[in-house]
Amino acid sequence: MLKHWNLFEKFLFGVNFTISVMFLVIGRDYGILPWLSFVASVSNTLCVILTAKKKVINFAWGVLGVVSYGIVALAYRNTGEWMLNFLFYFPTNIIAWIEWYHVSEDKIYVKSRALSRRQIVFMGITTIAGILAYAWFISLPGLQMFLYNGLTGFTFSKYLIDSFTVVCSIVGMILLIRQYREQWIIWIAVDVMSIVLWSITFEPTMILLWATLLTNAVYGFVKWRRAERV
Repeated sequence: MLKHWNLFEKFLFGVNFTISVMFLVIGRDYGILPWLSFVASVSNTLCVILTAKKKVINFAWGVLGVVSYGIVALAYRNTGEWMLNFLFYFPTNIIAWIEWYHVSEDKIYVKSRALSRRQIVFMGITTIAGILAYAWFISLPGLQMFLYNGLTGFTFSKYLIDSFTVVCSIVGMILLIRQYREQWIIWIAVDVMSIVLWSITFEPTMILLWATLLTNAVYGFVKWRRAERV
């Protein structure tokens, strides 16, 4: 699988895999949750690197990453995160897999495109409105009691961060399905805020995962832009 990877891609995956193993060993907890964190970190890293390479097979790793990450997010009561992964990412990864395969000429790689200015303005307005609305929804005491049989104790600012990552991830996934290069800008923002989120509900492997995804998002944006100029 690594035969056609460049040095940066091998380095990024190698660092993530090595540190993920280190966290697993240092934690000395080999229960289901640490192992799921490990699987989520490695599989999602493979997914985003293959996405940057415009390879259709990235979604196979994406499905595995979505399920494992969703369970970890549920365990830490990150409401928006587990809802996003189970209710949105899981089905859309399958939809995106089919879409990319359909539009790919060789059934291996896809081509990218750019949004118009009108599309960018519309996306910005609807995204901001969605963030505020969803933050209000997941902060409702009644919802917390229903989901966790008690209040989470989080502040509204934490719910805003949670909502930001969820809504922007939905936007990013839609752009990804349609092969728009602007998805990478969205993913950069999501990755930064996800690092903040997992720093609040401290989980080192998840912080590592999002730091890896952030690095890859910058790399993916540059790689897709360069490909368009060829």
